[in-house]
Amino acid sequence: MKKSILISLLCICVSSLSAIHSFPSDTSKKVTHHSTKKTKKQMQHHDSAVVTQPSKQHPNPLPIAPSFKEGQQAMLNFIKTNIVVPEEVKKNGINITVNVGFVVGIDGKLKNIRVLKMVGMGCDEEAERIVKLMPAWNPGKVGRVPTEMNFAIGIEFKN
Repeated sequence: MKKSILISLLCICVSSLSAIHSFPSDTSKKVTHHSTKKTKKQMQHHDSAVVTQPSKQHPNPLPIAPSFKEGQQAMLNFIKTNIVVPEEVKKNGINITVNVGFVVGIDGKLKNIRVLKMVGMGCDEEAERIVKLMPAWNPGKVGRVPTEMNFAIGIEFKN
């Protein structure tokens, strides 16, 4: 019997609030002008001027999710060629999905890899192992700035 492995992806992308930059709403500047040739009374009248520039409200740029470098199909192929279905799953003919969460760093490296909900039978360890084997990803971005982002994928074991 050929073993078939179906891999599903959950694309959960949560950007850190600290990664979104806010711009000041008021950019007023105080400019002071002094003249040494004016009388004291003239100086009191013209000692300062306030120049106000209109505020620029920049919308927060939309985050761009991290991605596997060669694309989604390449990630599916990577998982398919590296996965080892645990014997207990093969023996019992069970379908199990393991959700693995991780952080994609600004350099694309995966860190804080963890199983989000344990299912047992060796699937948790195997799913975590597969994610640890993955090469660096394209990092997520806010605007054009690479940003650390949380991400999760679901790996389904099916026999």
